[in-house]
Amino acid sequence: MSDFTPGQIVYLEHQGDRLYGEIIQVVRQRQMIWLRPLVITIPKDPQSERVDLSDTADLLWPMHRLRAALDVDALPILADLPAKRLSSTAEPGDRRLRTKQLSQFIERAWRG
Repeated sequence: MSDFTPGQIVYLEHQGDRLYGEIIQVVRQRQMIWLRPLVITIPKDPQSERVDLSDTADLLWPMHRLRAALDVDALPILADLPAKRLSSTAEPGDRRLRTKQLSQFIERAWRG
């Protein structure tokens, strides 16, 4: 079992797509992680699509399914977010779409 800590960036991978998130709290007695989603990366040629999840709901996820993100993987993705981050005046439909994309990813990962 990994030694996860609050503030650490981790990812959940499913069929090549990755959900990156920040650990808020480690719930060791339940082997769960309270996770704040940051971004989903969807690899495509020639570049990957990124879905900013900064305004979506937090998750509780089984610890054993998460992996620590390497700096070389996570930093370029996270550094790109502020430039693409939507303002607080974003359309409600945009937030609903991102929430739906997160829900679909979680559903696929849970089954997979």
